[in-house]
Amino acid sequence: MSEPNPYQSPGPHVAIKVTGIVPVRVSGLLTATDAIKALGAVGKWRTWPYYALAITLVLIAVALMIRQLPSVSIVSISVFLVGAVFFAIRPLILRIRFIRSWNARPEYQQPITWVFSDEGIFVESTMSKHQQAWEAYQYAKISTNEIVLAHHGNAMFNFVPVRFFASEQELAAVRQMIAAKLPLR
Repeated sequence: MSEPNPYQSPGPHVAIKVTGIVPVRVSGLLTATDAIKALGAVGKWRTWPYYALAITLVLIAVALMIRQLPSVSIVSISVFLVGAVFFAIRPLILRIRFIRSWNARPEYQQPITWVFSDEGIFVESTMSKHQQAWEAYQYAKISTNEIVLAHHGNAMFNFVPVRFFASEQELAAVRQMIAAKLPLR
């Protein structure tokens, strides 16, 4: 008989008691880069469409200019270059704006504490304290950099950078607990 995979989710609403070093408490100061990585993990931070559009428009513009050779004007080339530069740097502009917005919020400049237990997750910051039952989450995404827990509707999520865990044993216990409680993506 094969052994069960501890990282395989048994499905929704299955009551499983996780053994080990539970509850696990982790704390840390989130950065805008952490948030961008978490947004990317759940598909909310997508810069590739901008690059795809920029490359497509550049190719179309080059094709149109080649057709007009040798009478391509300096104005056409200038408009093409300005448009290409704008589309190329647009993701960088979005990132800078997000980081400025993140850093302007005082609640993001304070550490956050997460307590993972069999009942759910307790999140505490200087501004709020709340408990989320496992049923409040639709799925989890665990990567090498962060743990992302998406709420139903995929509009909100919680994330915890892996670097906040004090030991590999704590991280393994939380990964096992999440895998037992939520479907993984």
